[in-house]
Amino acid sequence: TGSFNLSEVEGQSLSLSISPPIVEIMIKPGKSLTQEFTLTNTGDEALISTQIVPFDQTGLILDSLDQTIDWIQVLNSGSSYLLKKGGKTKVILKISPTESVKEQDYYQALLFMSQSPLDGRQTSSRIKQTLSALIFTSVTEFGLPKSAQISNFNLPVFIDSFSPLNIDIKLKNTGETYFHPNGNIELASLLGKVSYPLSPNTYLKDEEKKLVLQDQKDNKIKGFFLGKYNLKAQFSLDEGKIKVTKEKVFYAFPYKAMAVVAAAAVLFLLFKKRHKLFIFTLFLGLLLDPSAVSAQTKLRAELESRQQVKIYGLTSPGSIVKVELFKTLTLGPQNKYGLNSFLRIVSSVKPK
Repeated sequence: TGSFNLSEVEGQSLSLSISPPIVEIMIKPGKSLTQEFTLTNTGDEALISTQIVPFDQTGLILDSLDQTIDWIQVLNSGSSYLLKKGGKTKVILKISPTESVKEQDYYQALLFMSQSPLDGRQTSSRIKQTLSALIFTSVTEFGLPKSAQISNFNLPVFIDSFSPLNIDIKLKNTGETYFHPNGNIELASLLGKVSYPLSPNTYLKDEEKKLVLQDQKDNKIKGFFLGKYNLKAQFSLDEGKIKVTKEKVFYAFPYKAMAVVAAAAVLFLLFKKRHKLFIFTLFLGLLLDPSAVSAQTKLRAELESRQQVKIYGLTSPGSIVKVELFKTLTLGPQNKYGLNSFLRIVSSVKPK
Protein backbone atom coordinates (compact mmCIF):
# COMPACT_ATOMS: atom_id res chain seq x y z
CA THR A 1 0.00 0.00 0.00
CA GLY A 2 1.01 3.58 -0.46
CA SER A 3 -0.04 7.00 0.79
CA PHE A 4 -0.68 10.27 -1.03
CA ASN A 5 -0.02 13.74 0.38
CA LEU A 6 -2.59 16.19 -1.08
CA SER A 7 -1.71 19.87 -0.88
CA GLU A 8 -4.40 22.26 0.22
CA VAL A 9 -6.50 23.66 -2.61
CA GLU A 10 -7.85 27.20 -2.28
CA GLY A 11 -10.28 28.90 -4.61
CA GLN A 12 -9.37 32.37 -5.87
CA SER A 13 -11.99 35.14 -5.86
CA LEU A 14 -11.56 38.27 -8.00
CA SER A 15 -13.98 41.14 -7.62
CA LEU A 16 -13.37 44.77 -8.59
CA SER A 17 -15.52 47.88 -8.65
CA ILE A 18 -14.85 51.25 -10.27
CA SER A 19 -16.25 54.68 -9.49
CA PRO A 20 -17.46 56.49 -11.52
CA PRO A 21 -18.37 53.81 -14.10
CA ILE A 22 -19.29 56.40 -16.78
CA VAL A 23 -17.78 59.85 -17.41
CA GLU A 24 -19.10 62.45 -19.86
CA ILE A 25 -16.69 65.25 -20.76
CA MET A 26 -17.06 68.29 -23.00
CA ILE A 27 -13.76 70.06 -23.65
CA LYS A 28 -12.50 72.74 -26.05
CA PRO A 29 -9.52 72.05 -28.33
CA GLY A 30 -6.30 73.18 -26.71
CA LYS A 31 -7.63 72.75 -23.15
CA SER A 32 -6.66 70.12 -20.55
CA LEU A 33 -8.33 68.46 -17.56
CA THR A 34 -7.94 65.44 -15.28
CA GLN A 35 -10.49 62.86 -14.11
CA GLU A 36 -10.04 60.69 -11.02
CA PHE A 37 -11.27 57.10 -10.73
CA THR A 38 -11.36 54.92 -7.61
CA LEU A 39 -10.70 51.19 -8.00
CA THR A 40 -11.76 48.92 -5.12
CA ASN A 41 -10.78 45.27 -4.69
CA THR A 42 -13.54 43.35 -2.88
CA GLY A 43 -12.03 39.94 -3.62
CA ASP A 44 -8.65 38.33 -2.98
CA GLU A 45 -5.42 40.17 -3.73
CA ALA A 46 -4.81 40.63 -7.43
CA LEU A 47 -2.33 42.00 -9.95
CA ILE A 48 -3.81 45.07 -11.68
CA SER A 49 -2.88 46.65 -15.00
CA THR A 50 -4.62 49.48 -16.89
CA GLN A 51 -5.08 50.38 -20.53
CA ILE A 52 -7.06 52.84 -22.71
CA VAL A 53 -9.13 51.13 -25.44
CA PRO A 54 -11.78 52.46 -27.87
CA PHE A 55 -15.40 51.29 -27.96
CA ASP A 56 -18.41 51.65 -30.23
CA GLN A 57 -22.04 50.47 -30.44
CA THR A 58 -20.99 46.81 -30.22
CA GLY A 59 -18.70 47.16 -27.19
CA LEU A 60 -14.96 47.37 -26.47
CA ILE A 61 -12.61 47.21 -29.46
CA LEU A 62 -9.69 45.09 -28.27
CA ASP A 63 -8.41 43.85 -31.63
CA SER A 64 -7.92 47.28 -33.25
CA LEU A 65 -6.17 49.55 -30.82
CA ASP A 66 -5.13 51.95 -33.59
CA GLN A 67 -8.30 53.90 -32.74
CA THR A 68 -6.83 54.72 -29.34
CA ILE A 69 -6.03 58.44 -29.08
CA ASP A 70 -2.81 59.69 -27.55
CA TRP A 71 -4.22 62.77 -25.77
CA ILE A 72 -6.10 60.61 -23.23
CA GLN A 73 -3.54 59.13 -20.84
CA VAL A 74 -3.38 57.34 -17.49
CA LEU A 75 -0.91 59.35 -15.42
CA ASN A 76 -0.08 56.70 -12.80
CA SER A 77 -0.47 53.52 -14.84
CA GLY A 78 3.11 52.21 -14.86
CA SER A 79 3.49 48.44 -14.70
CA SER A 80 1.19 45.95 -13.00
CA TYR A 81 0.76 46.43 -9.28
CA LEU A 82 -0.59 44.29 -6.45
CA LEU A 83 -3.87 45.37 -4.87
CA LYS A 84 -4.66 43.75 -1.53
CA LYS A 85 -8.06 42.39 -0.52
CA GLY A 86 -10.26 45.33 0.45
CA GLY A 87 -7.69 47.76 -0.92
CA LYS A 88 -8.39 50.90 -2.95
CA THR A 89 -6.32 52.84 -5.43
CA LYS A 90 -6.72 56.14 -7.28
CA VAL A 91 -6.29 56.27 -11.04
CA ILE A 92 -5.79 59.70 -12.65
CA LEU A 93 -6.78 60.24 -16.26
CA LYS A 94 -5.54 63.24 -18.25
CA ILE A 95 -7.52 64.55 -21.23
CA SER A 96 -5.75 67.21 -23.29
CA PRO A 97 -6.81 67.56 -26.96
CA THR A 98 -4.63 69.89 -29.00
CA GLU A 99 -6.03 72.75 -31.08
CA SER A 100 -5.67 70.61 -34.22
CA VAL A 101 -7.94 67.84 -32.90
CA LYS A 102 -11.13 67.49 -34.92
CA GLU A 103 -14.28 68.63 -33.16
CA GLN A 104 -16.34 65.46 -32.67
CA ASP A 105 -17.11 62.68 -30.17
CA TYR A 106 -14.39 60.31 -28.96
CA TYR A 107 -15.45 57.09 -27.25
CA GLN A 108 -12.74 55.54 -25.08
CA ALA A 109 -12.72 53.20 -22.08
CA LEU A 110 -10.39 52.89 -19.10
CA LEU A 111 -9.80 49.14 -18.92
CA PHE A 112 -8.64 47.37 -15.74
CA MET A 113 -7.24 43.85 -16.09
CA SER A 114 -6.74 41.76 -12.96
CA GLN A 115 -5.39 38.27 -12.31
CA SER A 116 -4.52 36.25 -9.26
CA PRO A 117 -0.80 36.35 -8.34
CA LEU A 118 1.32 33.21 -8.60
CA ASP A 119 2.59 31.45 -5.48
CA GLY A 120 3.94 27.99 -4.64
CA ARG A 121 0.49 26.46 -4.38
CA GLN A 122 -0.82 27.51 -7.80
CA THR A 123 -0.16 26.52 -11.36
CA SER A 124 0.42 28.89 -14.26
CA SER A 125 -3.31 28.90 -15.00
CA ARG A 126 -4.78 31.89 -13.21
CA ILE A 127 -8.14 33.56 -12.91
CA LYS A 128 -8.51 36.75 -14.94
CA GLN A 129 -11.05 39.55 -14.85
CA THR A 130 -11.59 42.77 -16.82
CA LEU A 131 -13.50 45.88 -15.77
CA SER A 132 -13.97 49.11 -17.71
CA ALA A 133 -15.12 52.68 -17.14
CA LEU A 134 -16.63 54.38 -20.21
CA ILE A 135 -15.42 57.86 -21.18
CA PHE A 136 -17.57 59.96 -23.54
CA THR A 137 -15.48 62.94 -24.70
CA SER A 138 -16.91 65.67 -26.91
CA VAL A 139 -14.24 67.98 -28.30
CA THR A 140 -16.05 71.15 -29.34
CA GLU A 141 -15.78 74.90 -29.15
CA PHE A 142 -19.49 75.73 -28.93
CA GLY A 143 -21.22 72.37 -28.74
CA LEU A 144 -22.03 69.69 -31.29
CA PRO A 145 -25.49 69.60 -32.95
CA LYS A 146 -27.99 67.06 -31.66
CA SER A 147 -30.87 65.51 -33.59
CA ALA A 148 -32.84 62.27 -33.63
CA GLN A 149 -35.79 60.63 -35.32
CA ILE A 150 -38.07 57.71 -34.58
CA SER A 151 -37.14 55.33 -37.38
CA ASN A 152 -39.66 52.59 -36.57
CA PHE A 153 -42.95 52.69 -34.64
CA ASN A 154 -44.13 49.08 -34.73
CA LEU A 155 -47.70 48.96 -33.39
CA PRO A 156 -50.54 46.79 -34.80
CA VAL A 157 -53.93 48.39 -35.44
CA PHE A 158 -55.71 45.68 -33.40
CA ILE A 159 -54.51 43.85 -30.29
CA ASP A 160 -56.15 41.32 -27.99
CA SER A 161 -57.51 42.79 -24.75
CA PHE A 162 -55.70 40.23 -22.59
CA SER A 163 -52.31 40.49 -24.36
CA PRO A 164 -49.59 42.84 -23.06
CA LEU A 165 -48.79 45.89 -25.16
CA ASN A 166 -45.33 45.47 -26.70
CA ILE A 167 -43.37 48.74 -26.98
CA ASP A 168 -41.34 48.34 -30.17
CA ILE A 169 -40.12 51.83 -31.05
CA LYS A 170 -36.69 52.43 -32.57
CA LEU A 171 -34.82 55.71 -32.21
CA LYS A 172 -31.89 56.78 -34.41
CA ASN A 173 -29.25 59.35 -33.53
CA THR A 174 -28.98 61.59 -36.61
CA GLY A 175 -26.85 64.28 -34.94
CA GLU A 176 -23.13 64.77 -34.39
CA THR A 177 -22.93 63.79 -30.73
CA TYR A 178 -24.37 61.34 -28.22
CA PHE A 179 -27.53 62.02 -26.17
CA HIS A 180 -29.95 60.48 -23.66
CA PRO A 181 -33.76 60.45 -24.26
CA ASN A 182 -35.51 62.31 -21.45
CA GLY A 183 -39.25 61.69 -21.49
CA ASN A 184 -41.93 59.02 -21.45
CA ILE A 185 -44.40 56.85 -23.33
CA GLU A 186 -48.00 58.01 -22.84
CA LEU A 187 -50.99 55.67 -23.16
CA ALA A 188 -54.34 57.47 -23.45
CA SER A 189 -57.95 56.25 -23.65
CA LEU A 190 -61.41 57.61 -22.86
CA LEU A 191 -60.79 56.83 -19.18
CA GLY A 192 -57.58 58.85 -18.88
CA LYS A 193 -53.82 58.81 -19.45
CA VAL A 194 -50.90 56.83 -18.01
CA SER A 195 -47.22 57.77 -18.49
CA TYR A 196 -44.29 55.34 -18.45
CA PRO A 197 -40.82 56.94 -18.08
CA LEU A 198 -38.10 56.07 -20.58
CA SER A 199 -34.75 54.69 -19.53
CA PRO A 200 -32.07 57.38 -20.25
CA ASN A 201 -29.83 55.06 -22.26
CA THR A 202 -26.94 56.53 -24.24
CA TYR A 203 -27.35 56.82 -28.03
CA LEU A 204 -23.99 57.19 -29.75
CA LYS A 205 -23.58 59.04 -33.04
CA ASP A 206 -25.38 57.15 -35.87
CA GLU A 207 -26.66 54.54 -33.40
CA GLU A 208 -30.15 53.08 -33.81
CA LYS A 209 -31.83 51.01 -31.10
CA LYS A 210 -35.11 50.56 -29.24
CA LEU A 211 -36.52 52.88 -26.64
CA VAL A 212 -36.60 51.11 -23.26
CA LEU A 213 -39.19 51.61 -20.53
CA GLN A 214 -38.11 51.83 -16.91
CA ASP A 215 -39.43 49.14 -14.54
CA GLN A 216 -41.35 47.30 -17.29
CA LYS A 217 -40.30 43.69 -17.83
CA ASP A 218 -39.60 42.74 -21.46
CA ASN A 219 -40.52 46.32 -22.44
CA LYS A 220 -44.24 45.46 -22.27
CA ILE A 221 -47.21 47.21 -20.65
CA LYS A 222 -49.55 44.73 -18.99
CA GLY A 223 -53.26 45.15 -18.30
CA PHE A 224 -56.72 44.69 -19.78
CA PHE A 225 -57.34 46.89 -22.82
CA LEU A 226 -60.70 47.57 -24.42
CA GLY A 227 -61.63 50.12 -27.05
CA LYS A 228 -59.63 52.88 -28.70
CA TYR A 229 -56.17 53.92 -27.43
CA ASN A 230 -53.53 56.47 -28.38
CA LEU A 231 -49.84 55.61 -27.81
CA LYS A 232 -47.44 58.55 -27.86
CA ALA A 233 -43.65 58.70 -27.54
CA GLN A 234 -42.52 62.13 -26.37
CA PHE A 235 -39.09 63.10 -25.07
CA SER A 236 -36.28 65.63 -25.33
CA LEU A 237 -32.60 65.07 -26.11
CA ASP A 238 -30.88 65.30 -22.71
CA GLU A 239 -32.08 68.38 -20.85
CA GLY A 240 -32.25 70.54 -23.97
CA LYS A 241 -35.10 72.02 -25.96
CA ILE A 242 -34.98 69.57 -28.87
CA LYS A 243 -38.22 67.55 -28.73
CA VAL A 244 -39.14 64.31 -30.49
CA THR A 245 -42.79 63.20 -30.65
CA LYS A 246 -44.69 60.50 -32.52
CA GLU A 247 -48.00 58.75 -31.85
CA LYS A 248 -50.29 56.03 -33.19
CA VAL A 249 -53.84 54.80 -32.58
CA PHE A 250 -54.79 51.18 -31.94
CA TYR A 251 -57.91 49.24 -30.90
CA ALA A 252 -58.21 46.46 -28.34
CA PHE A 253 -60.85 43.68 -28.30
CA PRO A 254 -60.95 40.25 -26.61
CA TYR A 255 -61.05 38.48 -29.97
CA LYS A 256 -59.06 35.47 -28.78
CA ALA A 257 -61.55 34.73 -25.98
CA MET A 258 -64.46 35.32 -28.37
CA ALA A 259 -62.97 32.85 -30.84
CA VAL A 260 -62.60 30.21 -28.12
CA VAL A 261 -66.22 30.66 -26.99
CA ALA A 262 -67.50 30.50 -30.58
CA ALA A 263 -65.52 27.35 -31.30
CA ALA A 264 -66.82 25.73 -28.11
CA ALA A 265 -70.43 26.60 -29.07
CA VAL A 266 -70.03 25.10 -32.55
CA LEU A 267 -68.55 21.91 -31.14
CA PHE A 268 -71.40 21.65 -28.62
CA LEU A 269 -74.05 22.04 -31.32
CA LEU A 270 -72.38 19.47 -33.56
CA PHE A 271 -72.13 17.02 -30.68
CA LYS A 272 -75.77 17.55 -29.75
CA LYS A 273 -76.99 17.20 -33.32
CA ARG A 274 -74.96 14.04 -33.86
CA HIS A 275 -76.68 12.19 -31.02
CA LYS A 276 -80.22 13.48 -31.29
CA LEU A 277 -83.11 11.36 -32.67
CA PHE A 278 -84.86 13.33 -35.37
CA ILE A 279 -88.64 13.03 -35.36
CA PHE A 280 -90.35 15.54 -37.59
CA THR A 281 -94.02 16.40 -37.25
CA LEU A 282 -95.10 18.55 -40.15
CA PHE A 283 -98.40 20.32 -40.64
CA LEU A 284 -98.97 20.91 -44.31
CA GLY A 285 -101.81 23.24 -45.33
CA LEU A 286 -102.25 23.24 -49.02
CA LEU A 287 -104.86 25.89 -49.81
CA LEU A 288 -104.72 25.67 -53.55
CA ASP A 289 -108.48 26.02 -53.91
CA PRO A 290 -110.37 26.46 -50.62
CA SER A 291 -113.77 25.99 -52.28
CA ALA A 292 -112.70 22.62 -53.73
CA VAL A 293 -111.68 21.09 -50.40
CA SER A 294 -114.34 18.47 -49.74
CA ALA A 295 -112.44 15.79 -47.87
CA GLN A 296 -109.48 15.31 -45.56
CA THR A 297 -106.78 12.95 -46.78
CA LYS A 298 -104.32 11.37 -44.35
CA LEU A 299 -100.90 10.47 -45.72
CA ARG A 300 -98.12 8.41 -44.15
CA ALA A 301 -94.75 7.77 -45.70
CA GLU A 302 -92.14 5.37 -44.34
CA LEU A 303 -88.60 6.00 -45.54
CA GLU A 304 -85.75 3.54 -45.81
CA SER A 305 -84.25 4.50 -42.49
CA ARG A 306 -84.94 4.19 -38.82
CA GLN A 307 -86.65 7.55 -38.71
CA GLN A 308 -90.42 7.91 -39.01
CA VAL A 309 -92.12 10.84 -40.65
CA LYS A 310 -95.81 11.64 -40.21
CA ILE A 311 -97.47 14.26 -42.37
CA TYR A 312 -100.84 15.74 -41.58
CA GLY A 313 -102.66 18.27 -43.69
CA LEU A 314 -105.45 19.22 -46.10
CA THR A 315 -105.44 18.97 -49.87
CA SER A 316 -107.81 18.82 -52.79
CA PRO A 317 -109.09 15.72 -54.51
CA GLY A 318 -107.00 14.84 -57.53
CA SER A 319 -103.86 16.53 -56.21
CA ILE A 320 -100.51 14.77 -55.92
CA VAL A 321 -98.30 15.07 -52.82
CA LYS A 322 -94.69 13.84 -52.97
CA VAL A 323 -92.26 13.42 -50.10
CA GLU A 324 -88.55 13.48 -51.01
CA LEU A 325 -85.68 12.56 -48.71
CA PHE A 326 -82.21 14.09 -48.97
CA LYS A 327 -79.15 12.98 -47.00
CA THR A 328 -76.02 15.04 -46.47
CA LEU A 329 -72.70 14.43 -44.73
CA THR A 330 -71.86 16.49 -41.66
CA LEU A 331 -68.72 16.58 -39.53
CA GLY A 332 -69.36 15.24 -36.03
CA PRO A 333 -67.29 14.74 -32.83
CA GLN A 334 -63.84 13.15 -33.14
CA ASN A 335 -63.78 13.98 -36.89
CA LYS A 336 -66.42 11.29 -37.71
CA TYR A 337 -68.92 11.78 -40.50
CA GLY A 338 -72.69 11.30 -40.01
CA LEU A 339 -75.79 11.54 -42.15
CA ASN A 340 -78.44 14.22 -41.78
CA SER A 341 -81.86 13.83 -43.41
CA PHE A 342 -83.93 16.59 -44.92
CA LEU A 343 -87.53 16.38 -46.20
CA ARG A 344 -89.06 18.32 -49.05
CA ILE A 345 -92.84 18.34 -49.62
CA VAL A 346 -93.95 18.83 -53.22
CA SER A 347 -97.63 19.36 -54.08
CA SER A 348 -99.23 19.78 -57.46
CA VAL A 349 -102.73 19.62 -58.90
CA LYS A 350 -103.44 16.89 -61.35
CA PRO A 351 -104.88 18.38 -64.56
CA LYS A 352 -108.44 17.49 -65.40
